[in-house]
Amino acid sequence: MKRGFIFCVGVFMIFRLSAQETASEDLLTRASGEFNLGHFVGIPRILTDSATRKMSKEQKVRAFSILSQTYLVLDKPALADSSYLELLRADPEYIASEDKDAIDVVFLSQKFTTRPVFTPHARLGLPFAWSSTIVSNSTSPVPTDVSQFLRPGFQFGVGMDWNITDQWSLGTEGVLSFRSYRKQVSGISDGDDINVIDKQTWVDIPLYVKFSDDKGKWRPFGYAGVALNLLIGSRATIDFVNRSSSQGQESPEAGPDIRVNPSRYLINRSLVIGGGVKYKIGKNYVFADLRYMYGMTNITKPEGVYYRTQGDNPQALVEELTKYQYVFDFLSINSVTISVGYVLPIYQPRMIKRATTKKVAKRLSETTKE
Repeated sequence: MKRGFIFCVGVFMIFRLSAQETASEDLLTRASGEFNLGHFVGIPRILTDSATRKMSKEQKVRAFSILSQTYLVLDKPALADSSYLELLRADPEYIASEDKDAIDVVFLSQKFTTRPVFTPHARLGLPFAWSSTIVSNSTSPVPTDVSQFLRPGFQFGVGMDWNITDQWSLGTEGVLSFRSYRKQVSGISDGDDINVIDKQTWVDIPLYVKFSDDKGKWRPFGYAGVALNLLIGSRATIDFVNRSSSQGQESPEAGPDIRVNPSRYLINRSLVIGGGVKYKIGKNYVFADLRYMYGMTNITKPEGVYYRTQGDNPQALVEELTKYQYVFDFLSINSVTISVGYVLPIYQPRMIKRATTKKVAKRLSETTKE
């Protein structure tokens, strides 16, 4: 019984929508016929507000296009402007062209833009980080071999683009990023090895200039700028392997994570460069992005290499030194991040201060001569 009721309601709604679409199509046919006959005065009484409100997006575009032409013929430019604005509200991505619109409507369209002033977006990414040594610090009296290995992290963030033109914009973001890398130090003392996993939590605030293609389904983009990087969390996992060359024995030693925050600067900076491609889905976009961040600042405090405040003792030796014979270098952090995201343009149909009508005016003049 319940399924039958739902089926009947569904059939009724489909029938009603179909009848409404047919009625709207009849009004558009009637209005178009009146326009072709030169009966302009009666067209606004056909395409009333209540009538256009019930139309589909495509039907509204046609209706407001007819109204715009009508008001231009009747020398009512304010009403023509208002009608074309309604057309753009119905379809913000509509572009008038001579192959489907009257030349006077094409001319009128140059007075308007729907370009979003601001475009928000969100992203998820996999960052891969590594360190660049500025000054090496070591507890070993002999040279050591140092290797680094990339480890995947995780990040998510939101951002906003301020669109200056259809292609150029200024962008900023707030990104929470969990990055880490592994460093292996071999040849310490009597052949000892150390494995260090440096785990960091960052808040990245990049500011960049972006260039984007504004046509087609696939739209490549690129950007460059700078970033403020806040190191809000820093911990290290250290594994020490003590080898005895005389006895051929190994004594691995590992402990819980060491909190390294007190030995590192909170505020850091980096250069940002990246690019990718957006794919259009309806009015919105999904995108894939590759970003490189080059660390410009040393993250290690000089006073925190060997000593760290612990409780009431302001000069306690760092745990990584006393337990693992290891200290951190003066270093900067670089990263490469692969991201995917979603872009939600906020369209704002409006008149522009200076309409670019010269090109269209020239075409209109040529058409008149012909």
